[in-house]
Amino acid sequence: WISGVEADDGRIPVAVNEQIAELYGLRTGSTLVVGRDGAEHELLVAGVVDNPPVPMTGRSSVSLEIPGPGVAGIYATMEGAERVFKQERKITFVGICLEEGTDVHGFRYRWAPKLAGFERPAQFQEDHDLEEQLDEAAAARNMKLQAYAGTVMALLLAFLVIFNTLNMGVAEWTRQFAMLRAICLTKWQTGAIIFVESLIIATAGFAGGVPGGQLLLSAAGRTAGRFLRDGAGVGGLGLGLAALATFGAALLAALVPAWRATRVRPLDAMNPPRSKVEGGGAWVWLLALAGLALIAVGPVLTFVFEPGTEAEAKRGLLLAILSLGAGFLLVAPATVVLTDRFAGPVLARLLGLSPELLAQQLSCHLGRTVASAMALGIGLTLFISIQVWGYTLLEAFVPGRWAPQVLLNFEPMGLTRSGVEGVKALPGVDGARCAPIFIEQPRLKQDLTGSAERASVTRQDNVVVVGIDPETALGGDAPLLDFQYLRGTRDEALELMKTGRGCVVPEHFLGETGLDVGDSFEVVPPENPRQAVSYTIAASVGMQGWHWITKLGGMRLRTHRAAALVIADYQNVRDDFDLFKPRHVWLRSNGGAGSKDAVHEEARRFYQEALGRDVAGGKPPKERESLPYVQALSDDDVRQTIRGNANRWLWAASVMPLVAVLIGGVGVLTVIISSVRSRRWEMGVLRAVGYPGGTLVRLVVAEGLLVGVVACVLSLGFGIAAGWCGTGMSQYLSFFGGLKPELVIPFGALATGVVVVLVFAALAAAGPAWRAGRARPLELLQGGRISQ
Repeated sequence: WISGVEADDGRIPVAVNEQIAELYGLRTGSTLVVGRDGAEHELLVAGVVDNPPVPMTGRSSVSLEIPGPGVAGIYATMEGAERVFKQERKITFVGICLEEGTDVHGFRYRWAPKLAGFERPAQFQEDHDLEEQLDEAAAARNMKLQAYAGTVMALLLAFLVIFNTLNMGVAEWTRQFAMLRAICLTKWQTGAIIFVESLIIATAGFAGGVPGGQLLLSAAGRTAGRFLRDGAGVGGLGLGLAALATFGAALLAALVPAWRATRVRPLDAMNPPRSKVEGGGAWVWLLALAGLALIAVGPVLTFVFEPGTEAEAKRGLLLAILSLGAGFLLVAPATVVLTDRFAGPVLARLLGLSPELLAQQLSCHLGRTVASAMALGIGLTLFISIQVWGYTLLEAFVPGRWAPQVLLNFEPMGLTRSGVEGVKALPGVDGARCAPIFIEQPRLKQDLTGSAERASVTRQDNVVVVGIDPETALGGDAPLLDFQYLRGTRDEALELMKTGRGCVVPEHFLGETGLDVGDSFEVVPPENPRQAVSYTIAASVGMQGWHWITKLGGMRLRTHRAAALVIADYQNVRDDFDLFKPRHVWLRSNGGAGSKDAVHEEARRFYQEALGRDVAGGKPPKERESLPYVQALSDDDVRQTIRGNANRWLWAASVMPLVAVLIGGVGVLTVIISSVRSRRWEMGVLRAVGYPGGTLVRLVVAEGLLVGVVACVLSLGFGIAAGWCGTGMSQYLSFFGGLKPELVIPFGALATGVVVVLVFAALAAAGPAWRAGRARPLELLQGGRISQ
């Protein structure tokens, strides 16, 4: 549209971005002068365009260090640019619009070999920040899935809380329903009363929830204005999902209570049926056996019958979660009975109560206890599964014992041979386990990992190749790279690296490519794409955490992802990629003054003396970017960074489940209130024979804690199993799958979740307990008599 603007006075029509317009006070029709004295050009501001949005990562979507069309603050036509620069047009970048639904990564991976094969090789923009933005489409989809998962959780919580409220209401008002049936109401009218009550509860929740959600979104819009530039509000889809979760759950929750209400007979007004102990029935144990069989289905689908495609993995994960949920639901009654039988006496003694007072308090109302425990345990189950899933996947990225303790980076000149020997002699450095390395990140000639079909953290079209002296890296009793060999042996790998073109690769690389020890693969040197080079796999090893070592260590020179870290011979890598001087050194300390900071400072001093000029300790700021520097990265730095970032993200993702625990406490509250009402006569008798009010308080709190114990037991089993199965299926679904990590149970995080649930259960019982403890014996006896 700039081309449609004409200026009679010779000004060049342009569009400027919002930052330029604000900086110079420009608006449409303004004039902007560019150029030096004698070569000025007047530009006509034909429009002001928006700045690119700030992504979720907080990074800019463009880089000022790498020229590209997105950096521009002023946009002109080709003709206008020719006038400003006084040279003919030259196309440097080509922008491509992809059809909706196109896999960006797959497109890039399929076209990369063709572009590299041109007479003048071309490539996709190598801007790491820009490439990160492409990944955020997947992140946005994940957040959308989390939003739908939150809707499902809200529906379940609303269902359970309303179900408990209505179900216990029917039990408490049996006499009143019977009298209404005897006087005027039909069965359908009695059931309709329950449905109307459920809708009244849902309407109250909806009326309060929508404004509350709008307030939260408004607050989020104000605090995150950089990301939510257009604000945040409740849309039609959000209102629809909220209404579905609220009113749909309310109607479903009313079905069973309404059916129970229609079963009330007029004669029950004179002699209402009493509750009976349900915990001794054989059906409880039969359900438990069926539940255990269903629970076993999840792990079998995940780890025995492994899916062959992504679609099969999605179906398998859904079936695994459904079978686990159904299984633990069937096991729940037996869990209540066992908790009553074994945990009840222990808790009674801890609170100074007689075990007989607490006996079978949960089992005699099995249905409502199970429903309350489920309401309280939904959030804890999700919390535990997030923690188990997250920390299990995390451990695959934490560096293992193979990793050298320190990586030194000498920029920009690198080290001479004498310089390498000088580094080996530095205080704190184990000279026998110190080696210079050459690093390059070539593309695989063939897409061996299938990255064009589905890109992942292990399915990429390139590898990071490290050239190192084989004897220093693998030889001796204490090698620099202390690998665990999974295929092939250390001696075989050492021999092939010395005499041939052998290399060592991580085990997952063989799994993704289908290669084996002895097979070869080709890579394309970035600076010489016409001359591919080949490496032979000498061994596969456990190389846990290589991803973050290469990322934080600046070893990914060409793009921000890689399929594997390949260890090869020093001289072969140097010759294959036409490298001059090594800029990186891998080393281990000698056990003395070998901390990373001490080694870093010694290396900086050494490099400064060798160059005869100032050397920075770390990458210098932009105003001093020409200054040489030495950068150090330790394996402990990598571990702390990974675990610190993971802890923040996992606990941020755990906020919603913990809020769900708080909401589930309402379900426990309704159970305790109903239990206190139904036992007022018994409590009055206890007070009349001499039991103090404090005993009743502890008795009611103990009942709430027992419900919390049931919720914890069910949630621990369901959450760990779901996290375990989810981790297994992530190998086929998640971008970070493919590493097959072992199960990790974060006991500290799980203990925190259990404590939170027990605290909420006790707090939910505190109010009814306090009221029961303060009531006089006569009030309890009279209230209990009336309710019977």
